[in-house]
Amino acid sequence: MKRLKVAIVHHHLRGGGVSRIIHRAIEALERFPVDVCVLSGEAPAKNELFDGRKIGVIEGLSYGEGCPKISASEILKKVKSKAKELLGEEPDIWHIQNPTLGKNDTFTEMTSKLASEGKKVLYHIHDFAEDNRPSNYKYLSESKTEEGIGVLDTMYPVGNHVYYGVLNNRDYHHLKSSGVDETNLITLSNPVIINQHTHSSLEDSSKLIDEIKKLNVYPVRAIPRKNIGELILWAALSDEGEHFATTLAPKNSKYLDDYLDWVSFSEQRNLPITFEAGKKWNLEFEELLQASDAIITTSIAEGFGLVFLESWLLEKPLVGRKLPDVTSDFESNGIELKGMYTSIDIPLSWLNENELRTSLENGIRKLLKNYGKIITEDLLSIWMDEMIKENKIDFASLDIKLQKAVIDKLIDEPNLKKEIIILNRVEVDKEVIQQNKRKVQEHYSLEKYGELLYKTYRELERANPSPLTYLNPETVLGQFLSPNQFSLLRH
Repeated sequence: MKRLKVAIVHHHLRGGGVSRIIHRAIEALERFPVDVCVLSGEAPAKNELFDGRKIGVIEGLSYGEGCPKISASEILKKVKSKAKELLGEEPDIWHIQNPTLGKNDTFTEMTSKLASEGKKVLYHIHDFAEDNRPSNYKYLSESKTEEGIGVLDTMYPVGNHVYYGVLNNRDYHHLKSSGVDETNLITLSNPVIINQHTHSSLEDSSKLIDEIKKLNVYPVRAIPRKNIGELILWAALSDEGEHFATTLAPKNSKYLDDYLDWVSFSEQRNLPITFEAGKKWNLEFEELLQASDAIITTSIAEGFGLVFLESWLLEKPLVGRKLPDVTSDFESNGIELKGMYTSIDIPLSWLNENELRTSLENGIRKLLKNYGKIITEDLLSIWMDEMIKENKIDFASLDIKLQKAVIDKLIDEPNLKKEIIILNRVEVDKEVIQQNKRKVQEHYSLEKYGELLYKTYRELERANPSPLTYLNPETVLGQFLSPNQFSLLRH
């Protein structure tokens, strides 16, 4: 059987989720007849994941201030030339990472040009500009191709030789509903690998800090969508001897003030929570996870949702908020998420209702305006009615000021704590943990990922190129722009 030639293309190879997935894809494909090269706008950082791999650096593929503005045709010429140089011949498959993210319009245009030439293209979408990234979307909406066509109008090509790989059931449904045929649509679930770290002094959390009877660790960089306020709510509702910990501060300076505000608030209220616990307790990331009694998540949005799988490989129970758009895939594969909740309903009477409604209306107006929508009172009313039901609102929909008000009220009036559903905790027994571990290993291993990727490549290789049509950008946007996805934390 002929060896497949595959070019994986991405903006950069910095540390991060997509770069790690590229690395794992290369690893997973090593046992198959596939030659892979990686084309990027930036060389990998030193001591990175790509030593000994076929790497090509193409100016113009990256984004940001250091990225030169080069035409899509010129970039395409360079990309094809470099791929041929690295692989010895033109690729059979072009595996493009995040072509519709909205960080570089010429990257998006270049990818569409590949498809228009009849090349076999796999659009591997980790993040959508339509998904709470209004500045990315606005940038794309104002961009034109070399032919003077709106970039959005050709951003999602549809043809026999164009496949779409997505991370979860929600994104699969959104693209299918927008017009992508299921034959050309695949859920590429990320492989899940844990570096097991054993340490004789970390048998349980009591060896870490004597006063801690139960340690709940949130393995997270504290950015807005990770909903740190809800973790602090847990701390405010905690049992005696229970403690909570986060792992990383935000990298982005624009999130730092809010983060430090939460740190200060928690200290003032003397809550049992430690931020950047690994650094403070002098533990490596894996050591901190091993020291935990449970893994917790309060995130309001995930692409793939590794945290919902990694805890079981660590043989730790998982508690907190689940995201049905993401977790339904895992549950359909037999992974039980007992005791997790989808919302924490807060009575409006606990809040300044006028302030809440004003904040919601302003936030919704801003989001819709940034996505170029005409805002009517009827539309605003529909969104508000979806968010406020039976005079209650999900804690995760509130901004930091309002979340603080709820936590303050519960601390000052402890008799109200019984009204918060997360107090009704379900203990996860060892049998469920072991069953979930087996299911994760069965469905989300590196081997499984390699098999799925290779099968997808082979099917795409056999596809006969066809004339292209394009998804209607308004239809795609309509799938994502929903009150169910809205939170003041992100706007």
